[in-house]
Amino acid sequence: MRQGIFELRDSRKIASYTLHEDTVIFACVNGGGDHGDQYQVGEMDPAELDRYTVFDVKPTVEDWLAWADGNVSQVIWDFINDNHSHLEHNDDYEPNKVYPSRRSWERLSKALGNQDIKALANSGILYHLTTGFVGFEAAVSLVDYVKNYNKIVTVEEILEGKHALTKDFSINDHNSLIERFKQSKVFDRKLDDQELVNVAEYFVRLPSELGMVFFSVVSKGSEVSHNAHGIHTATLSDGSTAKDYLMRILAQNQ
Repeated sequence: MRQGIFELRDSRKIASYTLHEDTVIFACVNGGGDHGDQYQVGEMDPAELDRYTVFDVKPTVEDWLAWADGNVSQVIWDFINDNHSHLEHNDDYEPNKVYPSRRSWERLSKALGNQDIKALANSGILYHLTTGFVGFEAAVSLVDYVKNYNKIVTVEEILEGKHALTKDFSINDHNSLIERFKQSKVFDRKLDDQELVNVAEYFVRLPSELGMVFFSVVSKGSEVSHNAHGIHTATLSDGSTAKDYLMRILAQNQ
């Protein structure tokens, strides 16, 4: 492997094939902090490192969720969205023990395919299959999550005005729902008048620290001028507007 990398980098060749002059070479290695030293990877010496421009990259959970949208099953996407700690293992590794990783969740999703995941959970198959891909702890949590999957508040329910379902939400619960709004791309279309009121009713119930986060999701939609204005000016059940709430948030932050 290292000989091949040297040939690519120094001779611009591989297996007698010469690279196009505009080819840019990227070489990636597990290592560095966050338990990277536990991977069985040889260290790169100075003669190797000075042939590259080196960057340490640490993708966030949100980065993975953005990539996973459409690349893994909806249930797994929702599970990781609601349980960030299960995306990957962040402690010491025990020999021969299976741990979750970003790639193993994708592999599990492909293995599950289009199966009825709730039926698999009830039969016990999901637990045994998931344990083999992401380990015992993540498997137990996923099975429990799937069995209660119908209790998740969806974007569609908020659009229908069922914001009362969020009355006992924690900040993490609201964060997860905001991620669902982002994933749904619902703000790429013009919401009708009632949907705008319903979204505004949810918006004013958000903790102030999440209000601006939610509105940034609205602002990234392709129909931002219509939706942002409609949410701002919608008259709520108590006679106020979302604009009044937004002004209070801004005043608190100043």
